[in-house]
Amino acid sequence: MISPLFFLTITSRDLCQGGYPPRDLLLRKDFVVQNLAALNRLAAATGQVGLLVGFVGENAKRPGREVTNSVALLQHGKILATRSKTLLPTYDVFDEDRYFQAANENTPVEFNGKKIGLTICEDIWNDDDFWPERRYKHNPPVELAAAGAQIIFNLSASPWHLALRKKLLPLEFLFDRLKRICPTYYVLTLVMLLASLLLPQLMRSQALSPITYASAFFFSSQAITGHMPPVFVGWTLEYEMLFYVIFAAA
Repeated sequence: MISPLFFLTITSRDLCQGGYPPRDLLLRKDFVVQNLAALNRLAAATGQVGLLVGFVGENAKRPGREVTNSVALLQHGKILATRSKTLLPTYDVFDEDRYFQAANENTPVEFNGKKIGLTICEDIWNDDDFWPERRYKHNPPVELAAAGAQIIFNLSASPWHLALRKKLLPLEFLFDRLKRICPTYYVLTLVMLLASLLLPQLMRSQALSPITYASAFFFSSQAITGHMPPVFVGWTLEYEMLFYVIFAAA
């Protein structure tokens, strides 16, 4: 049985020390030094409760990048352990391989007498059961579990901001997101539906049931039918919308 003390941990987000993404600030030595000084100050202020902090680490090994995307476990006034991100996304809005050195391995950390795994964002996005073709060789959560980790923590962040121009109430925030996302997503879903009806031979991979298409308009295809939505990006929008609803209701 896992002791309740095991769970006394506060988790920050990916690179919370310098913001995500820090981009070319990572090329400035003073930025890296100040971020490490702030990490040490945070460590000195910790007590019994553990604190996971995302920070910019230094990489002394050559050849290789000068910095790492890292996480530190702080407790009892010191840094207990650090781990660096293994999987560096370089697609869409992400450009981490340009700046960071990837970790070659990730091993469990001892915390309150138990083994835990420390991962950062993309580290948990390489699952065999989800991706038909994996982007990376390593699968950190599986490797950590095989090494004895009893619980895995993940620090995540994305390069977007929340209501920077004005402060929105929760329901205003929800409706703002719906207005931005729904029209385009609904049009694309309708296009996929029409294509599957008019060109069934070309759309055999999208030969989904009517209920799958109908539930897609409510961002619930996976929950109701167990199938991916007709528009591929819809799978992440379904989780995103769930977050928005919970955020608005909280």
